Amino acid sequence: MLNLPRVITQRELEELIVHHPEKIAALKDVVMIQCVRPDGMPEYCSRVCCTNTMKNAIRLKLFNPACRVSVLYKNIVTYGFREEYYTEARRRGVVFIRYTDDEPPQVVAESDRVVVRVRDLTLDRSLSLPPISCR
Repeated sequence: MLNLPRVITQRELEELIVHHPEKIAALKDVVMIQCVRPDGMPEYCSRVCCTNTMKNAIRLKLFNPACRVSVLYKNIVTYGFREEYYTEARRRGVVFIRYTDDEPPQVVAESDRVVVRVRDLTLDRSLSLPPISCR
């Protein structure tokens, strides 16, 4: 787990959404990175992370429609009726950017801010995204 300012887990984000919605309303940019595991952990799919991310992304957009929410993913796994969460997130303007194991997202501290760099496979170019930034 990275110990950088403005880098939080989905669980911590959910706590903010539930207990401090006023903080969510102040967000301008949020980047969520899926399939992040500590070194040495086996590669597996828990089948709950994607659904949780979709629900949090939708909640962010409900509290703050102007917030730019980006989800970086290797594969989206939302089974059965949970596929509706993915559809709803896209409808609300959440942007999905696929990455590969060969070029995973890089979270970089640049002076007083954090930037996420990722290669967008659809655009075939590198992007720099500001995670969790406030107005």
